[in-house]
Amino acid sequence: MSPSAVRLVSLVPCITDTLHTLGVAHLLVGVTRYCPKTPGARVVGGIHDVDLVAMSKLEPTCVFADPEENGERGMETLRLRFPVTSISVRTVSDGIRAINHIAAAAEVPELGWELTSNSPPPAAVLESMATIATLLWKSPWRIVGKGTYADEVLDHVGLVNVITQTGYPEVTLEELKALA
Repeated sequence: MSPSAVRLVSLVPCITDTLHTLGVAHLLVGVTRYCPKTPGARVVGGIHDVDLVAMSKLEPTCVFADPEENGERGMETLRLRFPVTSISVRTVSDGIRAINHIAAAAEVPELGWELTSNSPPPAAVLESMATIATLLWKSPWRIVGKGTYADEVLDHVGLVNVITQTGYPEVTLEELKALA
């Protein structure tokens, strides 16, 4: 299949962002309403309320989805109707593999290799900062906890996450201030 025949749908905003970074966003025919703006791509709903009829009309050659984002039930439904590429990132190594997998599915594996081979070595970026708390959502405030990809990235660049809970727990600003 030539690159011009590739028709991608991304149901995960960070995958859409990766395709933009790789320079192949023009291959996207469908995205969610939460994805970065992509000229020429049709919005096919949200992460959990995908319009399968609209997606079918796009005739995708590959649909990118993530079991954590789209849910196992959603993944099963998608797999029955479309060629799905499942991407799940928990560690920096997973992220590097995912970029290369996304690039391969877009039929531009050399771009994935080029992007990932330039990543900084562990703990080389922000060594001057010892501890950090990372807010990622407001109303309610949610914070990056242990056992998440974001926590792994912090560790990879030499930062210590002060949050000890796992996942993405809610936090009040008073609790955050108490962590100093």
